[in-house]
Amino acid sequence: MSRSVEAMTARYGRAYPVGVIAMAIMSTMAAVLSGTIINVAIPDIMGSFGIDQVQAQWLASGFLACMAVTMVMVDWSCRAVGQPVVMAGAAAAFLVFSIVGGLANSIEVLSLSRIVQGAAAGYLQPLSMIAVMQVFPPERRGTALGIYGVGAVLAPGMGPFFGGVLMDAFDWRYVFYAGAPLSAMSLLLVVLFMPQPDDQRERTAFDWPGVVLMAVMILSTMTALTDGVRHGWHDESVVLRFTLGAACLGTFIWWELKTATPLVDLHIFRSPAFAGAACVSVVLGAGLFGSTYLLPLFAQSVQGLTPTVSGGILLAGGIAMVFLTPLTGRLADRIQPGIQIGFGMSLFAISFILMAGAELGTAALTLALWMMIGRIGMSFIFPALSAGGSRSLPPELLAQGASTLSLLRQLGGALGVSMLAVLLEFRLGVHGAALADTQLPGRAVTETMLDRVETLTEPAGLTTVEQSAVALDFLSRTIEGQAFVRAFSDAFAMGGAVFALAVAAAGLMTSRFGVRQPGRPATAG
Repeated sequence: MSRSVEAMTARYGRAYPVGVIAMAIMSTMAAVLSGTIINVAIPDIMGSFGIDQVQAQWLASGFLACMAVTMVMVDWSCRAVGQPVVMAGAAAAFLVFSIVGGLANSIEVLSLSRIVQGAAAGYLQPLSMIAVMQVFPPERRGTALGIYGVGAVLAPGMGPFFGGVLMDAFDWRYVFYAGAPLSAMSLLLVVLFMPQPDDQRERTAFDWPGVVLMAVMILSTMTALTDGVRHGWHDESVVLRFTLGAACLGTFIWWELKTATPLVDLHIFRSPAFAGAACVSVVLGAGLFGSTYLLPLFAQSVQGLTPTVSGGILLAGGIAMVFLTPLTGRLADRIQPGIQIGFGMSLFAISFILMAGAELGTAALTLALWMMIGRIGMSFIFPALSAGGSRSLPPELLAQGASTLSLLRQLGGALGVSMLAVLLEFRLGVHGAALADTQLPGRAVTETMLDRVETLTEPAGLTTVEQSAVALDFLSRTIEGQAFVRAFSDAFAMGGAVFALAVAAAGLMTSRFGVRQPGRPATAG
């Protein structure tokens, strides 16, 4: 039975485009929402399995890394077995491993479930957009993508909020179960509505060496970052994996320039404008997913806020993006993309710098407003990045350019989460040791605080030894809290500095570097 757009339209009539839109939104929300919903559960998962936050960040960064790897396999997979089979397989895998994650009794099984979910999400998200573009004609495609885009933009902010609600009502396992209904509905809609164009059945050559090199590079680098904090940066295994990652990167570049069917056509980086867009994509991914990881951890671990409140802090920014993105998309057609991206990156840098000043008593509303500034900046960046990154490329390289920017954004997110987690753990140790060294016996401030705590515990009928133990425990927790605040401040400040530097990369996306403006010929670039 044919599944071409024409045959499916004849079968379902006017309801078919609506069904495709519903399928695309449901599939994308399952993938994107599950990618961020885990962040509010990190503190509880750390307690359940006795792991530190460097190990726990694999649940976020591993998802993003695997998503990046499978995204580059979408076209070949669809040509090999067909779009409906690939999409249904991804939705089914996502459903099964949502349940596996919720039932996991070890961190290894939990990590495996996230890796498989990430791999499936790498198929679900791009294929959803492809289906919409195949079903709707050019004159209706913008409206259709706009409706589809609301779910894609809102899902990253909705994830932590709904995850927080589930955490407060039940426990962290329900954060994984939350993906099951979405993926089950996605699977049903895929079986009913996913089209299969007749002209995409021919299998083409695929760059398997490139995929293997990229996967080994990502895996070795990220595991080296994780173990470097615990075992030391001079540990033989850590150094070996960093070396392997660098060797794979060099070999990957050599191979991609040599092979006739490259995974990534590196010649597109000859355009300074596209190179600038690539740099912005990496930094944007690191900032987007890094902030979504850091903020709930700060709100819950340092400030003691509930998961629902910490998720709500991110939701406000997501809602702002929903309303602003259509407007900034129109703006991207009227001004140079470098100007719009530079403005957005500046707002994101300001957001991170403000977050670096957060204290134990900073109100949740204040944190939400600071985070919203960054999300407003993102609403300026996304449409201009897509448009500006492609304007400098010839038509035959547009698809390659778009997929490369998506790949770099995902890789930036994976590496950004890992590096921010490592920086946070490192600075926590530095600040914890420095603060502990100031608490010397006989120091007036320390002795006064200990005496006050002991006095407050007298009505409880504790012995002198017990009162001293309670006072020392309070002092230890106070030091730990202050060390956390300073470590988070360092992590956010570093993020702000990187975003500020990335404004220079946005400057490459101007007409003087070969970005075509509407109605003007391209300059050399």
